[in-house]
Amino acid sequence: MKRTTNLMGWMVVGLLGGMLAVAAPARGQEPIKIGWIGPLSGWGAPGGNAIMRGSQLAIDHVNAAGGIDGRKLMLVARDSEATPAKAITVARELADREKVYALVGKYDSSSAKALNPVIHEAGVPMMISIAAATKNVEYERSPNFMFRTSGNDTFIAEFLLDFVTKELGAKQVAIGYEDTGYGFGGRDDITKALEKRGMKPAAAVKFSRPDTDMTAQALVVKEGKADVIILYSIAKADAMMIKSIDKVGVKIPVVCAWAASSPELWQFAGPLAQGVFVMQTYSFLDPKIDDLGKKVGADFLKKHGLKDVSEMVTPAFTAHAYDGMLLLAEAIKRAKLSFDPTKLGEDRKKIRDAVENNLGPVRGLIKTYNPAFTKDNHDSVGPADYIMTVWREAKLVPLKGKYDWGKKP
Repeated sequence: MKRTTNLMGWMVVGLLGGMLAVAAPARGQEPIKIGWIGPLSGWGAPGGNAIMRGSQLAIDHVNAAGGIDGRKLMLVARDSEATPAKAITVARELADREKVYALVGKYDSSSAKALNPVIHEAGVPMMISIAAATKNVEYERSPNFMFRTSGNDTFIAEFLLDFVTKELGAKQVAIGYEDTGYGFGGRDDITKALEKRGMKPAAAVKFSRPDTDMTAQALVVKEGKADVIILYSIAKADAMMIKSIDKVGVKIPVVCAWAASSPELWQFAGPLAQGVFVMQTYSFLDPKIDDLGKKVGADFLKKHGLKDVSEMVTPAFTAHAYDGMLLLAEAIKRAKLSFDPTKLGEDRKKIRDAVENNLGPVRGLIKTYNPAFTKDNHDSVGPADYIMTVWREAKLVPLKGKYDWGKKP
């Protein structure tokens, strides 16, 4: 009887062992959850969708190549509605309930700043795709869990001023800005960049995103005798300002920060958008685009049913998100995670450390990152990576030489 009991016991043990052996590979295939936060509704939806699509396409490519140690990446997206309160709520949900290993996304700087303490308290690394305010990644908390594959407003202002003064020969620079954190920050950064050059704004005019008639602001620009205007707003509001300065007879070059890369600029400004300059970091229309850019562009078109890359909304946003996800995937690979739910906090910190410490070389769309970040620099994209583009025939193309201002469509 005892022999039978022992035999049955060994059978149970063997059965359990077999079950565990079967369960282990299944558990090994559980996806690595990455939380995504950004606006999918409201005014920021076009940019938010561009960012999410870039993140997802990078995940598709990583997974197609075998994932990370046999595990697939999975994007868990949440709509922040471009509001700080909502961004905080969904960040906590992703960190605490969904148990994500890292976060990506964002769009508006006000929400990104609001996430700083939340990200730090949760101890979850975040790769910001778009949100250019300097303080988004530079804050007095250690260790720093925020990283960015995006422009930096301080550097963008210097780039824009160098362009208008050296390439366009501007002497009197006007600033048009929206009444948001993004607009106010742009105004301040341009003003500081002007001061460094011994200059002052010829005019500084404020407007709101919903405004459709900015005649009053345009008249201020005219009275200031500006010979160029730099705009800091979303594309639709930029278009309204462009129409207004034309209405009052002001014929000057218009130079925009990168939000004006949306097709909405041409949609609302029409032919007046011809020749408008827009700072960017990447263009799928670059004639010298490499094989990776061609592949990403082709796969994007196929996935979203588009015919031409010129139809992409804010394509640089997609490029930043794509590169950010590739960098994060490489960090996860190097971190050698335990995937033990009880050690999630430790795994998150391993990812953070891997992102910060000599991450590279990683070939992305914008460049090959090597290293992507350092302890003292959590921005992977700098002034050397900025380019100037120009609207021509409803397409935003890389600028080649000075543009002929008399040319019309």
